[in-house]
Amino acid sequence: MKKSINLNLVKYRAKPYILGCSFGPDSMALLNMLIEQEYDVVVAFVNYHKREASKYEEKSLKEFCKTHNIKFYGLDCRFLHKPENANFQAWARDVRYDFFKKIYDQENACGLLIAHNQDDAIETYLLQQKRGSTISYFGLPFEKEYLGMKIFRPLLNIKKKDLQKYDDDNNVSYSIDCSNLTDDYERNKIRHHIVEKLSDEERLKLLSEIKSKNEEILFKQKILIEYIHDNVLYVEELAKLDDTLLKELLIYYFNKNNVYSLSNGLILEIKKNFKSTKSNIVIKLNDEYYLAQEYKEISIQRYAKPYSYIIKEPSHFKCEYFEIDFKNGFDRNITPDSFPLTIRSPKKDDIVYIDGHKQTISRLFINFKMPYHLRALWPLILNKNGKIIYVARYRKDYVDNHKTIFKILLK
Repeated sequence: MKKSINLNLVKYRAKPYILGCSFGPDSMALLNMLIEQEYDVVVAFVNYHKREASKYEEKSLKEFCKTHNIKFYGLDCRFLHKPENANFQAWARDVRYDFFKKIYDQENACGLLIAHNQDDAIETYLLQQKRGSTISYFGLPFEKEYLGMKIFRPLLNIKKKDLQKYDDDNNVSYSIDCSNLTDDYERNKIRHHIVEKLSDEERLKLLSEIKSKNEEILFKQKILIEYIHDNVLYVEELAKLDDTLLKELLIYYFNKNNVYSLSNGLILEIKKNFKSTKSNIVIKLNDEYYLAQEYKEISIQRYAKPYSYIIKEPSHFKCEYFEIDFKNGFDRNITPDSFPLTIRSPKKDDIVYIDGHKQTISRLFINFKMPYHLRALWPLILNKNGKIIYVARYRKDYVDNHKTIFKILLK
């Protein structure tokens, strides 16, 4: 195999790619190609400590990165809590991508790279065929977006065996996960008994089949996308659809939001709620996501994680939830004597005093007619004594005319 493969990725000044690297042959081949082609790259490694070899893999990858002056981030999962009944693969995926997201934001990255190859794409397609589920994409896409990250798979046209040969020819170190050599998982069975035995002609036939089916899906999606408005569905529009189109739209919408738990029973429940007079309806999808019908708007939301920030003195501060700046002076019940401020997410028993009257935060949010998904994230400002001194008003048409800049960045 030639020394390197042109990755055809855009190079950005001062914007690195994040590479999710396991020290396996595929991700190590990609890392070496990135170095050869002078891409700015940062390596992210997750150690689940499920195998004894993971210690060696982490140490070896660190040494490789140090030798090539590559920034390395590692996550040790021994100290993370896994819910008792959680599926390990699903939990591990959430942990991995949350870790990638943290680095992605910290490094102001231009993309997350995953080293899936042609074998992975074919395996995924055959698994999809076997399960018979309706999906929004066959195989694996070259590019997608998840958690606000652009994700690229630049090795999808390359066979797994060719990547390993590239490593061997170029003296690139790697480790093979012994669990991938067994038939303990359905994917492994497909890999060992079907994909690895495919001829070049059979591979081309399957790849052509995948491409053709994805073109059909793309045609349908051009129709379905018209019903999605800034990632929100409107009950009024959905209620007019026939059952077939409604099902296709919901399948596409769920997959677009990286949720794959849509059943016929759930579709019926969603359809039944169209006629509900309740302002907010919440349906749990899994441990990470829920479906919200809020004032006749439907969206998929992530369960909120509590946050808290300390503002020690009047200054400018911005995070993913809000932005605050005191350059124009003080108001919103904030004075120089209020510092240090705490700006945090709401708690169950929070109260605020408005014109001398005690009010629970939960009742205030109801009075605001605030969508359910915002209520666990809406920022509260507390003074140095821990008293809530300001709650930003929620209204779709609200015009803020305060001196203090306090922008809510939630949607």
